Amino acid sequence: MAFQYTEKEFEDIKQQYSQGKSLEAIQAQHPSKSVASIRMKLVKAGLYNKLPQATKRTSTSKTTATNKVVQPTTAFPTTKAGIRAVNQAAYDLVGPALF
Repeated sequence: MAFQYTEKEFEDIKQQYSQGKSLEAIQAQHPSKSVASIRMKLVKAGLYNKLPQATKRTSTSKTTATNKVVQPTTAFPTTKAGIRAVNQAAYDLVGPALF
């Protein structure tokens, strides 16, 4: 493949690109040029605009009421009644879905 461009070829490529044609469509009309070569020529001329890339997601889970952390207000109970009361309070806070 020849990577040298005549002035006419380059003007034609610039015009097609400014009209919104894809690099592949431009290359189809200039079979002696590769897409990479056309892109580089447009980059060097300051005409090629790279498409913005999608950003990575920072979190895949949604923040909901179930993500609450319960801080104990007193020491953990040691009797069955006290433990049952703490469990019931946790159940009332987050609901049956997590138990």
